[in-house]
This record gives sequence, C-alpha cells and structure tokens, in this order.
Amino acid sequence: MMSKQTLSSKITIVGLVILLAFLADWKYKQWLSEKLIQKQKLDLQQEADVLQQKNNELSQSLQYLNSDTFKESVARQQLNLKKPGEQVYTFVDAPQDSQALTSGPQNSTNNAKKWLDYFFAN
Repeated sequence: MMSKQTLSSKITIVGLVILLAFLADWKYKQWLSEKLIQKQKLDLQQEADVLQQKNNELSQSLQYLNSDTFKESVARQQLNLKKPGEQVYTFVDAPQDSQALTSGPQNSTNNAKKWLDYFFAN
C-alpha cells in the first residue's frame, strides 16, 4: 500500500507541476498581449494628439482665410481693388541692362575697344 500512495503522490505532484507550468505559460502570454496592447494604445494616442494639433492648425488657417482682413488683402493684391477715395501707388523695378549684368574679360575688352575707337577712329 505504501508504494501505491507514493506512486499516486508522485503522479499527483508531476500533474500539478505540469498544470502549474501550463498556467504560468498562459499567464506569460497574457502579460505579453497586455504589454503589446498598451504599446499600441500609446502609439494611437500619440497619433491622435498629432492629428488634433494639425486639426487645430487647419481650423486656425480656415478662420484666417474667412476673415475680412484676408479677403481685403486678396482683393488688394490679386484683384487690384482699392477703397473709395484711396490713392494707390505702384512702383516698378527699373529694367536691368543685359550688358551690365555680364562680367569678366569680355566686358573689359568691349570697354577697351570703345576707348580705342573713341580716340583713334575717324
């Protein structure tokens, strides 16, 4: 009888150890899954914050584009409109001489040739 109790007891202990290993493995997998879900949650929260910031910026841009100040600016710059009684002055850049823009020996050769022609030409 003693051997049956010992055998029974060893089988029970081995069975419990196997059950404990199975439960530990199951809990470890559950812990890894929770960790992965927390990381995904954090990533999604950061993405949501970035999108919220962009949304706020776009809302501010839209608010500015709908403002009277912007509409007046566009009317003045692109449509050349003015307020009644207002005088508008426009300034035009002077055209640049293409020869003045060239540099180097060619310009000085032309200049020397001009001086020679001036003094020695008939």
